[in-house]
Amino acid sequence: MKDFQEAVLTARYYACRNALWDRSADVLWEVTRVDGGSIPNLAGPSMGLALALAFAKLHIGDGSGRELASDLERWIAGSHLEFVAATAAVDRDGRAGKVGGVATKLMQLLVDRNCYHIRALLVADDQHDCLEPVEPELNQRLRTDKDGAEYRAYKRDGASPLVVLPVGDVPSAFRKLFQYQARAILEI
Repeated sequence: MKDFQEAVLTARYYACRNALWDRSADVLWEVTRVDGGSIPNLAGPSMGLALALAFAKLHIGDGSGRELASDLERWIAGSHLEFVAATAAVDRDGRAGKVGGVATKLMQLLVDRNCYHIRALLVADDQHDCLEPVEPELNQRLRTDKDGAEYRAYKRDGASPLVVLPVGDVPSAFRKLFQYQARAILEI
């Protein structure tokens, strides 16, 4: 539980330091499962990136009623976090870090019909095991985006494809989400 609480504080610190969250504002997170099952004890730093993204998206929103002064603010405003999962630690500078159990989480997203609404999985760019094929029988392809970064795309029967996007930090996460969602490259 200590690692999880530190992940929350670190994500908030990053967001506040980069004007992506108002220090005076409080937020109450409600974590639920799609299948309605109970949530086990939250532990570890793997929600750090997801929390940092959520702080920034809550603060910037869709950009309505404000001038978007930077590329990062435009990427945040133009990105949609629904249908996105993220599993990476985040440090006080917003860099994404490797975490354990990613292969298990990825397999669940690929085979569990309750997870088929998820279209993108964000992982740390040093999480190399996510770019390796997980099962030979799964229809998948290693792709390269316009910046030369590799990502893996998976087809799922009766569902939208799942794209695994390695990211280096919070800004690159929003940039990649914005690019993939704006151009609808979520196809194999």
